[in-house]
Amino acid sequence: MAFSEILPFFGVSAGERIVVAPVDGFNLVYHSLGPLRDIQADGGVVAKDVTDVIRKAPDFTQISKTLNPLFVDKDDMNAFAQAALLGLPSDNSRRLLAVFPSRIGSFSVKLIGARETDAITVLASKPKPATIAFRYLKYTGVWPPGEDESRYSRGTTRTKDEGSKYARLVDQILRHQAMITVSLQSSEDVGLDKGFGPAVINTFFKEKLRPKRDQKANVTIFVVPKIDGAEGREFPDDTSSVMVAENPKLVLTGDNSVDNFALVSAHELAHALGASHRNEDGLLMSDFNRKQNLLVDQKTLKEINSPIQKAKK
Repeated sequence: MAFSEILPFFGVSAGERIVVAPVDGFNLVYHSLGPLRDIQADGGVVAKDVTDVIRKAPDFTQISKTLNPLFVDKDDMNAFAQAALLGLPSDNSRRLLAVFPSRIGSFSVKLIGARETDAITVLASKPKPATIAFRYLKYTGVWPPGEDESRYSRGTTRTKDEGSKYARLVDQILRHQAMITVSLQSSEDVGLDKGFGPAVINTFFKEKLRPKRDQKANVTIFVVPKIDGAEGREFPDDTSSVMVAENPKLVLTGDNSVDNFALVSAHELAHALGASHRNEDGLLMSDFNRKQNLLVDQKTLKEINSPIQKAKK
């Protein structure tokens, strides 16, 4: 996997000047300032160049034997390290730093290169678990004779196995940026014996779907064929369940590599975890009339990750 392919999970592109990937215990910083002359950081922060370590052995366990990086497994760790390795050119302009805060919070770090200086913010927090359950809406009835079939829906074409796939995608988006680890409680069909029209409306959701949410999960995501007026929806009076269209097409990311279903699912899940909309482009929580992408901004981090919020007070 190339660096440019894995970086969208961190909400950035390989061409950016500085990429900060928060990990449990330390932050990995990928920058284009070349070898640094100095690093000035808030108290309690230690930073070291790990470029040569990664080049020799692309395994994050070589960075720290005592810390547990926030990756699902070793294969996931090595995939990022290998991808980062491909993004480190021989001209030595791009380097990797590991930044180790000694406590939970948000910290400022100034990178001083031979010709340029830049500043970044690194975050240290504890993982916040979130369990989701997927429910796929299935129409199991028979088309009413003599009626216009276009008025009825047979539900989604997704399968139960896809629940694990998309749970992992949502997990990758939120885990690396927001310290939220997502696990899948279950993935089940919601069978209905009556047609419900080409789109799902609020009343249908509240009366037919919400009662079937998974009581053991933090949030139940109902996958529906279409949504009347939106591609994804959460309800302020119920943060335990959200709706996502089977094939969202109205997400204006400006990035063809983004999986719209995973993006909308992550967006709605973040709502359920306490995040609100942002009136700017390019963010996971950008409003529906703006371009969205995978980047979790710091205001959203504060809303959905209580350790960071408490540390800032």
